[in-house]
Amino acid sequence: DIKEIWGIVYESKIPLARETGAIVDNLNLAEIFAKCHSKGIRVIARIVCFKDATLAATRPDLCIVNDQGKPIEFPLESNSTFANPYDPEIWQYLIDIAKEVIEFGADEIQFDYVRFPAGGSADGTAAYYGTPEEVPEKFSAVNRFLQTAAIEIQNKLKTPVGADLFSIIMTS
Repeated sequence: DIKEIWGIVYESKIPLARETGAIVDNLNLAEIFAKCHSKGIRVIARIVCFKDATLAATRPDLCIVNDQGKPIEFPLESNSTFANPYDPEIWQYLIDIAKEVIEFGADEIQFDYVRFPAGGSADGTAAYYGTPEEVPEKFSAVNRFLQTAAIEIQNKLKTPVGADLFSIIMTS
């Protein structure tokens, strides 16, 4: 687990991780990964994507918000906030984390929480992504993120990419 909903477990150099205070630990990934490799263990780095409790305080503009621009908490998601799956800046942030841990020796990237939140908001407000006629379907955002990640990580760096998807979330 490289990035969880509550933060990143190594000393990342990624500006957004530093700006948002997402770094919560300082594990020596290069050492951990080398030890795994010496024992024949393949390292799969799990990166939680859109369920993210670290962005709301410092970068609410990158979160799912209501029409007033306030980050929404979702009761069916432990009252957590979510990064906006439509936002290419979030996509790049996640891809940058993947690239950084590949440099430490990760053999594969597993993206988790590659989805929109389940259920409605805690305060009853609706998520606002822009004018309805300009916002693509939710599945398009998820597909586009994964396509972009596959190109940047799998095609260019030759590192396999996997993703956990709960398909019901794309329609709820």
